[in-house]
Amino acid sequence: MTHRVSDDISSLGKRLIDRLGAAPVEAALDYVGHGENLLALDTLAGYVEEFGVLLQASELAEFLRLAAIFDAASLPPFSHLRTR
Repeated sequence: MTHRVSDDISSLGKRLIDRLGAAPVEAALDYVGHGENLLALDTLAGYVEEFGVLLQASELAEFLRLAAIFDAASLPPFSHLRTR
């Protein structure tokens, strides 16, 4: 399961490069390479919130699905994410 979660977080991050920029996404995804999946996801969500990125409904759903794996979907920054 961990491998799939890592892949899903990486895939989500790559979908956000055009709106967040490569440097923040790469910084967040660096944590995946160290086995820190929740930290990577939290960092991505934090950047989305900080930069005011509006997510597509499918992106929000993916953030919340992944956060739920870690029992974190109702916590900030995940609870603050918004769609277009």
